[in-house]
Amino acid sequence: MRVCAAQFQTKSADLTYNLSQYKRLIQCAADKNIDLIFFPELSLTGYEPEQAEELAMTEDDHRFSIFQTLSDQHGMIIGISAPIRSDHSITISLLFFIPDKETLLYSKQILHNDEKPFFQPGTEQLLIPSGKEVLAPAICYESLQDEHQISAKQSGASIYLASIAKHNAGMSKAYQHYARIARQSDLIVIMANSVGPCDNFIAGGLSAIWLNSGQRLTSLAADVTGIAGIDTVSHEAISVTL
Repeated sequence: MRVCAAQFQTKSADLTYNLSQYKRLIQCAADKNIDLIFFPELSLTGYEPEQAEELAMTEDDHRFSIFQTLSDQHGMIIGISAPIRSDHSITISLLFFIPDKETLLYSKQILHNDEKPFFQPGTEQLLIPSGKEVLAPAICYESLQDEHQISAKQSGASIYLASIAKHNAGMSKAYQHYARIARQSDLIVIMANSVGPCDNFIAGGLSAIWLNSGQRLTSLAADVTGIAGIDTVSHEAISVTL
């Protein structure tokens, strides 16, 4: 299986621009025969918790239809991240568009304290079986909590997808954490981070992949648009900067 993380600089509340970058990166992934691509936390709208009420979208928003079209066209699973409104709550979510199948929704279960005034937590872990792999998504803060990845591993995950919006000052510590959990839980860890201004901080990029030995296979620079990927059979690194 060929899996990649996407990285780019979002524009706050500019769905048209962010969508154009999504499509650009999906095409890049298709050119590399990627089976699954996923994007950083809330990158479709920009990471802006205080604007969650205005930016929230419903799961059946017509603007998502392009992702199902692209998924079907390329035979690729596409994981996008946006604030999702359901009933009377808003969640930080990943939606996975799967070729010729129904969309899967995962919502962040462990919120950072700063997010709690604006979002409600999800309640269930999502697992995505694909061939010999089982992929478990995680969203930013929870991916840095051991309980989340331990639960994912115990549920059968072989690949851990960390979709984050992490400030540049915290990336060194995050790198150490992801290397450790890859080694300790025998997981391939793939992390997608945004670049540039997010809310009240600067996202640090450096999207990367760790093998289950804890070795970092590949990574992107802090300020680039591109994809970082892996062939899970050969452990070939896939890295493209646009």
